[in-house]
Amino acid sequence: MFRISEITGLSYPDDPFEMRAMGNSIHLHWFAVGDCAGYEIMCARQEKVGDDVMAWENPENIEARFIVSHEKTDTLLQDLQYDTTYSFAIRVLSDKGEQYHSEWFGTGTSREWANICQRSTEEEPDSIVTP
Repeated sequence: MFRISEITGLSYPDDPFEMRAMGNSIHLHWFAVGDCAGYEIMCARQEKVGDDVMAWENPENIEARFIVSHEKTDTLLQDLQYDTTYSFAIRVLSDKGEQYHSEWFGTGTSREWANICQRSTEEEPDSIVTP
């Protein structure tokens, strides 16, 4: 699962590994799972998936979907839209095959608030005008 304050009870900077936005980038962190093949991650704009678990199954709603190595516990998503809320989902992959992959974490509803992972990018900085 993602390392978020809703689960750990700590926010950045008390938890330097908490998922957080920096400008129009979001640094994802998750808890490592031993003896796995890797992690699959999906990213969608919150307005497209909202509180609808089934919306994650529509590829048109997904901004990014990728797999990272079992050795990684973080990744940086760059060049996102400023001032936009993104939802994230992650699952652990097994080298034994699809039926052994974990369930998705992050695709919950408001009734499953601990299974929702959302972060908003920061507002776009004002343009600097030079004479």
